[in-house]
Amino acid sequence: MNLFEDIEIENTKFINIVEALELASRKISYGVSDIARRLLLDEFNKTACMFKLNDYGKIELYCSEQEFNGNYGVTTEFLKLAISTDGTFEYVETDVYDNEYEYTKDHWLEYYWLKSDFFNFSSIKKIDISEEDYKNFLEADSQECLYDFMAQLNKQEDDKKFKEKAKNVSINFFQEVTEFESIQELGENTVKNSNNQSDLVKELNEEIEKLKTELLKKEEEMQCQQDKNAMEPQEINYKNSDLLLIAALLSALQNEIKVKANRSQSKILQKIEDEHIGIKGFSKSRTEKIIAEANKAYKLLKN
Repeated sequence: MNLFEDIEIENTKFINIVEALELASRKISYGVSDIARRLLLDEFNKTACMFKLNDYGKIELYCSEQEFNGNYGVTTEFLKLAISTDGTFEYVETDVYDNEYEYTKDHWLEYYWLKSDFFNFSSIKKIDISEEDYKNFLEADSQECLYDFMAQLNKQEDDKKFKEKAKNVSINFFQEVTEFESIQELGENTVKNSNNQSDLVKELNEEIEKLKTELLKKEEEMQCQQDKNAMEPQEINYKNSDLLLIAALLSALQNEIKVKANRSQSKILQKIEDEHIGIKGFSKSRTEKIIAEANKAYKLLKN
């Protein structure tokens, strides 16, 4: 017996607002911001009120009040944000005390529209989007998350091999220098009278220059790689590797959660704090900043 079967069935009547725009974007190969602009032009924000996933896993009405012009405020705000951020939904909000809070797409993963409002709207019907398309979209999205996670692990392994190879070049170079100096010292008194020894010294000098050039090249490649993965200093003093691990683990956890409504990073973090008393006490703003930095590092790695 599934104690929450009726709730889960009821939740299937809704579509996440971010996924709705991304679904339409993929269907007709237009940007998310273009889809949002079209919906605003056709006044979708006067048709669809906003629902939100509550703390107990049920999607309930969030905003049903219409403004004086007939718009649903939260739907209007969301569509305008999609346009202003070019579909990334990343923005910084400053409170009255000048504290800055970074928001990402995950913030909107708890907000929903009725499927009937979305799929039956004139603009959406024109591009022939169905609930079957949505089902296929969710399956493809899960596969992409798994692929991204595996790609990140492979890249870390490649970076490790690259650094080891560069280290071996450095070791070999210094060994060659030591051997050359030994040979040069032993043959110092006879090299003037031996053309063969002169040729040997010349060859060794050429080999050293070659090794120097190769070492410099490897060092430049390593520096470029470090610059690519570098991050500006922030208030949260975590290493890039720590942040990447946080983002990767959250991505893996999201793939293991069957209920779509519980996959958001905020829901996962709340569940961790609820189940582990020893880690309670972090302020919400600090936790969000850590996750924001982790997402930013993960995004840099994927790009």
